[in-house]
Amino acid sequence: MQMSNSTPMVLNSLANNPSRELNWLDLPNHVLLLITDKLITQIQDYIRFGAVCKSWRSVYTHNLHWYRNHLPLQLPLLMLSTTDDIKHRSLYSLTENKIYNYPLAVPHSENCCSSTQGWLVTVYNGSEVRLLNPCLTVNNVIELPPISAFEPRGKVTSAVYLNKVVLSANPTSNSNYIAIAIYSRYCRLAFFKPGNKNWISFNTNHELFEDVIYYNDQFHAINYFGEVFTCDVNPSNPVVSKIIERPSVNPYADKRYLVESNGGLLQILKTLKNEVGSARNFLTGEFKVYRLDPVELKWLETKNLLGRMLFLGRNSSMSLLASDFAGCKPNSIYFTDDYFGGYHMKLQGPYDMGVFDIEDGSLKPHYPTAISKLSPPPIWILPRI
Repeated sequence: MQMSNSTPMVLNSLANNPSRELNWLDLPNHVLLLITDKLITQIQDYIRFGAVCKSWRSVYTHNLHWYRNHLPLQLPLLMLSTTDDIKHRSLYSLTENKIYNYPLAVPHSENCCSSTQGWLVTVYNGSEVRLLNPCLTVNNVIELPPISAFEPRGKVTSAVYLNKVVLSANPTSNSNYIAIAIYSRYCRLAFFKPGNKNWISFNTNHELFEDVIYYNDQFHAINYFGEVFTCDVNPSNPVVSKIIERPSVNPYADKRYLVESNGGLLQILKTLKNEVGSARNFLTGEFKVYRLDPVELKWLETKNLLGRMLFLGRNSSMSLLASDFAGCKPNSIYFTDDYFGGYHMKLQGPYDMGVFDIEDGSLKPHYPTAISKLSPPPIWILPRI
């Protein structure tokens, strides 16, 4: 989007006549676009801009697609249930410390297994899989192949069978997206492209994958041992190839994540508390962060995220610069509970979530009150226009 040649003339006229009565409703569209370019970095700003009046709403609607693709990465919101109505969800904003009680429709029958690119991945009727965008009112559902379409096929109906799904792009703006799933008790990999009837499994004996991200135009996955693989989604020969070995000093971890941060790769290790016979066994004890040396291809432990913060859980793992968002803590990990087994055993006690400071090892809550295990699991989700 570019300024019109007449924009400076309009601005100079206003500057030279400060006492001139100004009707903001009569501002030409190119001046309104200049305002949006200079002031708008957050989705809520653009929504508020469009709510000012009819003419501003017209500019909002006309340029919606452009802003959908050009706004910087937003701060994820925590989607959770805050009422007895389990059919609806609310959104919690970290920066505003505020709960938005929008009626986000997520049917009770749907089990949410992950979130990616602003979409929820849900399993309903025991085995049907779909993408659901709770912030959209139209075109907000995309059907994916069911659980029975994974290999090896069988009468699998448990939602736990599907651990995580990650998209290469937002389907709203790119119809050529690819989805990769971590599935089965053995945590294998499969992918889906629009038009496919089944999930296509990769030709590999590797399994026990724990996280997958889309990085440098390619899917990267990490397994239980800390080894990193690239995923070739060529339908004729889908393979995974190991590109990075496990860390030379490789401590035990209950869970590993892979995150792109500041152009590089991070491997995050999470360990749980070990208190025999206690529900606290399922709560986080600490995180360790390893940064990849791109030359030596070796993992180096670090306690410095260069001012960034990580968001981990059942969402697509992500990294953001903390200084871009008021009130957010740099060099920290914001996490939510992703222990699937615990949900279905109906363990008592609060969900495992909080903010971990990797410099001093402290762990504090990021949500003001504890949430019972009996509520639907909270999950990070990216807001989309």
